[in-house]
Amino acid sequence: MTTTEQQGGSEVPRVDARSAPDRDEIVRVVQQYVAGFGGHDTGLFRRAFHPTARIFFTWPDGRLFENLIAEEFEGWAASDVTASGRVLSLTQAGDVATVLLAFDQTDSNNWVDAHSLLRLGGEWKIMNKTATHATRAGWAGVPARRQGDEPQGAEPRFGLGAAPDRDAIARVVHLYTDGMGADDEAMFREAFHPHARISYTNAEGELHEGPMTEGYEPWAHWPTPISGRIVALTQAGDLATVVLGFDAPGGPEDSWLDVHSLLRIDGIWQIVNKTATHATRGDWAGKRLA
Repeated sequence: MTTTEQQGGSEVPRVDARSAPDRDEIVRVVQQYVAGFGGHDTGLFRRAFHPTARIFFTWPDGRLFENLIAEEFEGWAASDVTASGRVLSLTQAGDVATVLLAFDQTDSNNWVDAHSLLRLGGEWKIMNKTATHATRAGWAGVPARRQGDEPQGAEPRFGLGAAPDRDAIARVVHLYTDGMGADDEAMFREAFHPHARISYTNAEGELHEGPMTEGYEPWAHWPTPISGRIVALTQAGDLATVVLGFDAPGGPEDSWLDVHSLLRIDGIWQIVNKTATHATRGDWAGKRLA
């Protein structure tokens, strides 16, 4: 179930803690990534990330870096720093989850990450890490304002800090859903970074993935209108995540539940990753709200 709370003059979605039954397992997977630094153990990284997972992040000067995450493992394991990870927010919607993580290193080179996960064959894997340097992460990059992991049984919250670009972020995500059947691929090119990736599981739980650009032509000729239902939106400076209900007229059988990860690059918001599952596998968030 979802409710809203007033924060900073706008409504911020809240998600009932009961909707994250795999919370402990999801946190364990993300913390394997963190532990791999101090443990100098590439095996921990391999257990945390899917083999095709990718990383997108912006440096302190705003430049974008992207790569296959597996190509980073050796360098991470050889690092002479240790790290700690604090979960700032977490939501699970059936087979898809997103975690906002404060990633602090002993050399004070700190980051804020958004990890998108899928449950594949009963096992959670990180499919994407989108991040920005702590100096560019707004409220989430200020240690004194970071919230620790929620106490057991507490209600995890989205929008822990202000989201001043909420309307701009929502507009970008809606370019995607409004572009379905609009015969205008330019809407998708505006919404997505040219190297954006998609990872999703279908109704049978099978994984599909590839570059977003492969979808532009068929999406532009989509046969039915789509409603984009924003379930939750979180901004941390130059980083944002949106949980989106992709609702088709045919109901859950034709619908999806997405997690979109966005970065603000040179002042422009773009989606760099979409991780999704079929609406029938999206639990509470896969259903239209009454």
